[in-house]
Amino acid sequence: MVNCLLNESFLLNSIIQFRLQRYNFFFIYASARDFFLKKYIFLYNFSKKTHYKLCICRAGLAYVKKYVYLCTLNWMSMDSFEQLCQRRRSIRKYTSQPVEQDKIDYMLRCALMSPSAKRTCPWEFIVVRDEAKLRALSGCKTYGAQMFDTATAGVIIALDPTLCDNTWMADGAIAAEHILLAAAEQGIGACWCHIYEREESEAMVKELCAIPAEKVVLCAIALGYPDEQRQNYDLSKLKYDKIHNETYSSHHSR
Repeated sequence: MVNCLLNESFLLNSIIQFRLQRYNFFFIYASARDFFLKKYIFLYNFSKKTHYKLCICRAGLAYVKKYVYLCTLNWMSMDSFEQLCQRRRSIRKYTSQPVEQDKIDYMLRCALMSPSAKRTCPWEFIVVRDEAKLRALSGCKTYGAQMFDTATAGVIIALDPTLCDNTWMADGAIAAEHILLAAAEQGIGACWCHIYEREESEAMVKELCAIPAEKVVLCAIALGYPDEQRQNYDLSKLKYDKIHNETYSSHHSR
């Protein structure tokens, strides 16, 4: 039975954790309205790579078809930013499940809100979904592009270096990080593939996606549902000696 009051502000981008026996299910709602209007909700069991159909009954009870159990819906607020950073890892192997367009749109909206020098917005985002192009991208470098062998989508970041002198690369990298974090938030695996100053790689990517010659290609980001598991960062093992107080010789003490 639902054990808390539902309201739209609480459900917005909230993560609902379903505990059914020993399995954990995760689903992200867009709004309370979506919850009440959808008769069925599909859950993904990450450990079993299996989908289950959840039926919401008028009485507020939930059950999973095929394995019929009453369960408790434990509502959790969205990850803190630290928790999101902790579980964001570079994922290089993906399942064949396509990444939904609305999830890609969400990543791109986040990228469009990334800061840039003098708000020049020097970046352009080229979304790639064509399988032949994605597989071709895996050959743009001898090493470091293999994630496109199984990616179901990708985003190429091209920039206009004339708009912001020598800050365009930083602007592009910040936008890329927004995409990577937005992907992780939605349960999508992602990985940066560096292109800039790999002349043959950049020429190949420009030709593949008809990118104008005056643009500079910084990177290509591979996207897909994870087909590998990576542990969250262990906070106790972070390199705290990289933090300095006031002067370089004064290290941060935890």
